[in-house]
Amino acid sequence: MMELVLTNLVNGVPPGTDINVATATASQHSSTPAPNQVQLPGRGPQNWKGIMLRPQYAVCGPGTTGRLRAGGQGLRRSAEVEAVVEQFYELMRKGGSPGQLLSPELTVAIGTDEEEWWDDYGTAITAYITQFAAMGSCGVQSSSPRGYSDGDVGWFEDRALFLLRDGTSVPIRFTGVVHREDGRWRVVQTHVSIGTPNSEFGLDQPV
Repeated sequence: MMELVLTNLVNGVPPGTDINVATATASQHSSTPAPNQVQLPGRGPQNWKGIMLRPQYAVCGPGTTGRLRAGGQGLRRSAEVEAVVEQFYELMRKGGSPGQLLSPELTVAIGTDEEEWWDDYGTAITAYITQFAAMGSCGVQSSSPRGYSDGDVGWFEDRALFLLRDGTSVPIRFTGVVHREDGRWRVVQTHVSIGTPNSEFGLDQPV
């Protein structure tokens, strides 16, 4: 049985309810919002917007059955998550503590150096404060961060540039996971990396 995530939940229909898709026009990539009719127990067919099938790429046809998931709004682009990325960059430029951006439940923060692996909130805060202070007049230039969310969990990625004092720049990849806590998005995992050509490791052979 597939899991169905509905963007608009009907009051009184609890999670775990078996539902039938009467008609569906889901595309191959089923996370694309499309109008669908859903038959709920004891009710007539109802129109929904943004139905998602899990796993993705499942083919949805008349008679498909599924189970309603709790609180699902579906994967969507999130400007609020993207704002967290920009706030992080602003701290890199000006210095300071990212304490308000990091969750006390942070699992790991990974930097570009082999030794930069901080797996608790306190260690990560100390490391970031030290690094931001050392950056001084160095800057960071974002490209176009992309953030997404599904319920209270979100994630982001960006290709940014570290701007060095000598006028050169270093491209970085910045990714992370955020969790909504008391109405605010906070980082629970983050990773900054510098891309290295596969050829440097002998991994450039055709697959």
